[in-house]
Amino acid sequence: MFELKLDCRHYRGDKPCAFNRLCAGCSHYDAWGKKILIIKTAAMGDALRTTSILPALLNKYPGAKITWVAGEKAEPLLRGNPDIAEIVLMDSGALSKLLPRKFDIILSLDKTAAECGIASILGASEKRGMGLSPEGVPYPLNPEAEYYFSLGLSDEMKFRKNQKTYIEMIHE
Repeated sequence: MFELKLDCRHYRGDKPCAFNRLCAGCSHYDAWGKKILIIKTAAMGDALRTTSILPALLNKYPGAKITWVAGEKAEPLLRGNPDIAEIVLMDSGALSKLLPRKFDIILSLDKTAAECGIASILGASEKRGMGLSPEGVPYPLNPEAEYYFSLGLSDEMKFRKNQKTYIEMIHE
C-alpha cells in the first residue's frame, strides 16, 4: 500500500494536493497543529463578529486547523477567510462529515439544541461553550461559558445588568 499523510495541510483526499504529488517522499509535508471546531451557525452578524477569536486562537495554537460549522447565510461571509481551513454547512450532511473526526478543541457558541447536540456528541479532548444535556436542554460546558449562557435565561441580566460585550464573552 502507498503512504498517505492524512494530517498534512495539503492533503485533500478527493483530488491531488496543491503540489500534485503522492505523499511518499514529498518535501512539502506540513502537519496541522491542533484541530479546532467552532460551532457558530446563527445570524450573519454574530458569525462575522465571532471571527474576532481567530487571531487569538492561532496565536495560542500556531498551525491549528480551524473548522467552522456555519449556517447557510453566514457561509459566504466566512468563505475565503485565511484563518479558517474548512467550513461545514449546518445541513443534513453535517453530521456525516463531522462524526468520524476527533477534534482537540470544540468551541460551541450557539445556544440552540441542534448545535449544542453536535458539540456534545463529537469527540474532543476539550469542549467549551454550550452543549446538550442528557435531558435534551442546552447548558454551559465550562465555567467560563456560564456568564454568556446566563444572559439567555434572564432578560434582567441581559438588558440591564450586563456590562460585557459579545467579543469579551466569547474570548473568555
